[in-house]
Amino acid sequence: MKILPLTCLEKDPLNEEAYLDTDVSNLAESMKNIGFFGDLVAYPIEGEKYRIESGHRRYDAAMLADITEVPVFKLNPKMQSLAESGNYSWAILSQASQLNDFQQNMLYRKITMQGSIQSAVSGNWIKDEIDKAKCIKKDYVYSVYREEKPDHPEVKEKTKFRHKDGYKRIEKSYDFLKSAFEDDSIIKANRLEDCLSILIEMQDNLNDYITEIKKKLE
Repeated sequence: MKILPLTCLEKDPLNEEAYLDTDVSNLAESMKNIGFFGDLVAYPIEGEKYRIESGHRRYDAAMLADITEVPVFKLNPKMQSLAESGNYSWAILSQASQLNDFQQNMLYRKITMQGSIQSAVSGNWIKDEIDKAKCIKKDYVYSVYREEKPDHPEVKEKTKFRHKDGYKRIEKSYDFLKSAFEDDSIIKANRLEDCLSILIEMQDNLNDYITEIKKKLE
């Protein structure tokens, strides 16, 4: 969730028609007294703006109450594409806005993978996967580069910072990953989809890191 200024938000034209004649004066009066309550769900569009998918009445009320900033849960573009496909319940997919971008990408891959296996993906299955995604940590992706930071005199007097050897980390990570596919390692059948999602995410990150290294070598 992020706190965003109202100037960064715009209403979805389709939803705006549905709420065109809605009276939000009472809601606005309540917000004047106790502040903004609830939250909005939005997704990024061009120009560093966000389009509101849920919360149009609260947005209008906040404008009337002269509130300048509101809490916003964000759906990333991939999850938004699922919502716009019409194949999945928006009420359920909107819950994914509470996940960070990495977790949403993992969830997107699992839903699309499941959709390619089954003709229909149940709402309960998606809700369970959203709960699982909340526990996913991006702890297996190592940082390849660390830009040199200017010395901070106050900190430098107290301690010295020692950067980790990126090459050794990459080498160890490769050996560790390779060992997962050797004869003495077993990947259980019920974890194969999770493994595939992680490996695909790693592949995407590795491609970015490879591109960055090539630029450094030019």
